[in-house]
Amino acid sequence: MEERDNILSSSSSLNYDSIAKLDIKSLKSIAINHAEEFIKDFSTLDNLIGFKQLVEDFEVELPEEILIKALKLLGDASSFEYQSEKTMIRLEVHLRTWMATLERVYYSPIVLGSEIREQLYKHLSDFVNFHHKMTNAFKEGIGNSFKSKACVMMKHA
Repeated sequence: MEERDNILSSSSSLNYDSIAKLDIKSLKSIAINHAEEFIKDFSTLDNLIGFKQLVEDFEVELPEEILIKALKLLGDASSFEYQSEKTMIRLEVHLRTWMATLERVYYSPIVLGSEIREQLYKHLSDFVNFHHKMTNAFKEGIGNSFKSKACVMMKHA
């Protein structure tokens, strides 16, 4: 146990030493590169969580373009086409990331135009509808999917 603590502390000190050697400009570009990588695929939990952590850290300066692009991408509900337990978890993280990004934009000098605000409200409505469908599917039970209902109806016919 004590050896494990020593290994962990020595490895974390190596990380801090390497970070200390980087200048501020390098750290900013690393954060921006990570943000751009995360934005490429918001269908994975790792990218959603990683981007959310960057957005919630107000010491990390993210360009306005990245924040607006993320708002638009996170507002798209088309990746939620089916209901499952994993989808429910991803929806939760997706919405929390979207709200964190909205909060970051709110506290920045960015003023959203009326078109983008209307799009965000429409997309929020799409998410509400999907959440409602998902909630109903889970109330009925995962085993009671469309496919199983169709099979039951065919057996009784």
